[in-house]
Amino acid sequence: MQVPYVQERGNSVDEGRNGILWTTDNQVAEYNHRVSTTNSPGIFSMLRYVPAVYHQLYRDMFRLGGLPVCTRLYILLVLFLAVLYLISPIDLIPEALFRVLGLGDDLFAMAMALLYGVNLYREYIVRIGEEQR
Repeated sequence: MQVPYVQERGNSVDEGRNGILWTTDNQVAEYNHRVSTTNSPGIFSMLRYVPAVYHQLYRDMFRLGGLPVCTRLYILLVLFLAVLYLISPIDLIPEALFRVLGLGDDLFAMAMALLYGVNLYREYIVRIGEEQR
C-alpha cells in the first residue's frame, strides 16, 4: 500500500509553497519505499514520516472532493479519542503513582492513534487506486 502524493499545479497559493510541497513529496515517497519493502518497518521508522503523511491527509480532509465524510469522521474520532485519553485522569498507568512511566503510556497511546490514522488514510488511498484501475 502506498500513499500517492498529488501536487496541485496552477494554483497561485500552491505556487508560492513549492519548496514545502517538494519536501513533503519526497518524504511521502521515502515513507512509501520504507513501508512497501518486504521487511516490516519498525515503529520509530513509521513515526518519523507521520508529519509528512498527515500533511497530505490534512489537505485531503478539508478539500472539497477529498475524503468521504465517513472516512473523515472516523479519522477525527480516532484522533479525538487519543487526545481524550491523553488528558484523561483515568489511565492504565496513573501518572500520580508512576510519574514518567505514567506519561509513557499516554505517549504510547497517542503514537498508536497517529499510526492508526496514517494506516486508515493509506488504506483509503489504496482502495481508491484499485477502483481507478
